[in-house]
Order: sequence, then structure tokens, then C-alpha cells
Amino acid sequence: GRLLQPSHHGYLLRERQVVARPVPLHGFPLVLRSLMRQSSRARPSQQRLQWPTSASGWRALACCEAGLEAALSSANDAAAQLRAQQIECALNPLVAFAADAQALHSRSLALYKSHTAAHHESDEYAATLHLLERELLAMLLWLTRRQLSTLRQDAFDTFSGQLIEVMHASLNYRRAARRLIRRRVRTFRNAALTAMPLSVRTSGLVALPRRHVRALTLQIAEEAELLQPHADELAPPPSDEKRAAWWKQLLSQLLVCAFNAAQFYLLQYLPAKRRELA
Repeated sequence: GRLLQPSHHGYLLRERQVVARPVPLHGFPLVLRSLMRQSSRARPSQQRLQWPTSASGWRALACCEAGLEAALSSANDAAAQLRAQQIECALNPLVAFAADAQALHSRSLALYKSHTAAHHESDEYAATLHLLERELLAMLLWLTRRQLSTLRQDAFDTFSGQLIEVMHASLNYRRAARRLIRRRVRTFRNAALTAMPLSVRTSGLVALPRRHVRALTLQIAEEAELLQPHADELAPPPSDEKRAAWWKQLLSQLLVCAFNAAQFYLLQYLPAKRRELA
């Protein structure tokens, strides 16, 4: 109804003969959905939408709209399957997520281009392709955020298990916990970057994995600090023998080597030399 209101910025009858051009009857529902979608997304401050003004333009719009719906239908089915795999593998995150997500993107674009092969030079093709790319990017971004959340939870669970071992085995809990935090954050950063599909990385959303890295760092640091009182109770008792400094250990090893060399010289080398001279 908004498209037919004279006060609406997308009013179709503002210019005469805009809808008087012949539109294929079978493509009219597709064209109508396209007009409604574009009109609902346009802002009043933007330039008024330019509808096709020729029969070939309306046919191209109908064809591109059909290709768009086919591509989005295929992408939605693939995204639902990929999301189901993410949920199923929540305890063991998907390794090939980035490749699967990028394959979803590539297949959808290829399907759209195959449906619109006769209109690749038209403005309607370019506009609908831009819309499809936006929809696919939003879909991949939604899946990527879920994947990063799953990876972050897995990293936290792994850290919590390793932290218990540190509490039992380390004499200096704080230093050992800091080392463990750095290792887990470095591992998670690499996993998060690997989980980014190529289309998401090239779109400029580079801050997404960094936000998850910062969130994980704060989360595991708080966990380590929370367990500090229990670590003091579980720490192994200190040994009665005081460990010598590293340079003292090195010096003692050098003295042992020198003593062995002198013993070999006096007890084996010199007697053998005297027998030769005699």
C-alpha cells in the first residue's frame, strides 16, 4: 500500500508510464516482492528509487529476482545444516568451518549468476547481486560469531582443566598461571583467525576475532584470580633441600670434567708415553 501512496518517497505513479511498461505475467510476483523490499529499505533522505523504464529492464528485474530467491534459498538450507553441525560439535568445535562457510558463499553466488546469465550487463543484475552479497555476508557473519563463541568456550574449558593441574604441581601459582594464560590466548587467537571465512576477512571485519580474544583473556584471568586461595592450599610442600643456583651447577659440572681429564692424563696417557720411550 505504501508504494501507491502519493506521500510515500517510493510512490510508483509519481511519473507517468512507470508501470505502464509490459511486465511478464509470470514475473509479476517476483517484481512486486523486489519493489516492496527495496522500498522498505530505502530512506526518505536518499534519492528516490529508479525503477526500470523498459520492457527489457522489467524482464531483467524479474529474472534477477528469481535468481536471488534461488540463491538465498540454497544459502539458507546450507546455513541451517552448518549451524546444526556447530551445535552437534559444541564440545569439539568444527575444524573446517571457514572452508564450509566460504563454500556456501561461493555456491550461492554461482547459482545466482547461472540463473541470470542473460542479464549480466544490466543495472538490475548489479543491484540484485549487491543485495545478495550483503545477505550472504550477514549470514556468514552470524555463523562466524557462533563459531567464535564455541571456540572461546572450548578454550576456557581447556584452560580450567589445565589450571587445576597447575594448582597441584606448581610452587609459584601466579607465575605458572600467567604462562598458561599466555599459551591459551595465543592458541585461541590462531584458532579464531583460522575460523574466519575469506569473505568475512576481506569485508573489513578484522576486529571481530580481537574482541573475542580480549573477552577470553579477561575471563581466564578472572578464573585464575578466583582460584588463588585454593591454589595456596593445593600447592606441593617445599623441598627440604635448597636448589643451587644455575651458575653453581654449571661450575660443579666443569670441575667434574676437569678432574676426569686430569685423571685420564695421569693414569693412562703418561704411562703409555713412558712405555714408548723405554
